[in-house]
Amino acid sequence: MAEGGAEGGSRQRVGAPRGDPFGARLFALSEGLAVVGGISLVVVTVFTVVGVVGRTAFDMPILGDQEIVELGCAIAIFAFMPYCQMRAANVIVDFFTARLSQAIRDALDAVMNATFSACILVVTWRLAIGGIGAFDGSDASMFLRIPLWWGYAVAFVACVLWSAACLYSVRRSLGHMRAARAAVGAP
Repeated sequence: MAEGGAEGGSRQRVGAPRGDPFGARLFALSEGLAVVGGISLVVVTVFTVVGVVGRTAFDMPILGDQEIVELGCAIAIFAFMPYCQMRAANVIVDFFTARLSQAIRDALDAVMNATFSACILVVTWRLAIGGIGAFDGSDASMFLRIPLWWGYAVAFVACVLWSAACLYSVRRSLGHMRAARAAVGAP
């Protein structure tokens, strides 16, 4: 889902929007959540090293270490996605579209961003349903008895932000299309 520019080629790694207070706030929130994801990965890494060293060197495994790693990695993954979306840094395959005109690529980007937005909105909705079910059922992890709805709740919050970033990407793609039309004098 690259954002195309009027000068041709694909624009990758879009920075914080300038002159757009909503986009700038959304970018800042996404960036902050990505930092939380990074901290989560550092904690998981340290925890994994301590667990492996304890298990192999001292025959003292950490009870439930896999549960914590699982939760921490899930938090990190969901925390990174809004930032990735705001930076237009998703993986793209432009093999088939590289030779198309910029206007067509902009239109394809808008359609793809709209389709992706719909998918993420469904994921967000299903996370809410799953989290409510986990909460109602008092589901918990096997060893540490960590309530499963905690993971759903963090993922849901991140997915709400990701949904907003996806919808913002649609708006940004449509803006590129309008700007390209205006540059060539089309109505």
